[in-house]
Amino acid sequence: MARTVKAEGLRELGAAFKTLNADVQTNVACAATNAGAQVIKKRIAELAPVAPEPYKVEDVIVQPKNIARNVVVKRMKPGETSATSEHIIVVRGKRKYGYASRVAALQEFGTVSQPANPFFRPGADQAVEPALGALKKRFKSRIEKAIKEAGK
Repeated sequence: MARTVKAEGLRELGAAFKTLNADVQTNVACAATNAGAQVIKKRIAELAPVAPEPYKVEDVIVQPKNIARNVVVKRMKPGETSATSEHIIVVRGKRKYGYASRVAALQEFGTVSQPANPFFRPGADQAVEPALGALKKRFKSRIEKAIKEAGK
């Protein structure tokens, strides 16, 4: 399902952003995209399913809120993206984390014997507008701070 979100005031912020040097642009963009990603991460973690009690996967004891604790924000490295800054939200999945990504995928999409219990996509969809607001707010404050510091 395609969704359109309208953001006002970004044109003016973009013009101010272009006046900053490249390193400052990267720092501002990183702070802004992280702010938006954190809002989405929080909503996904709130919707993540919670097991009624600890359980064992192979020899790892998995605690009830394992999926929610392992929803993380990662910054894409320069060269992995063409954007100035990009963050992704994922569920960590290594053994020491109780295979959270594997369990999350089974919850999100279901199995032959278990119906889907989606939380990741609905959480991301629900958080789009608040995330955009957080991104815009951080973007504006960091640009204003950078311009003020450059004027000193």
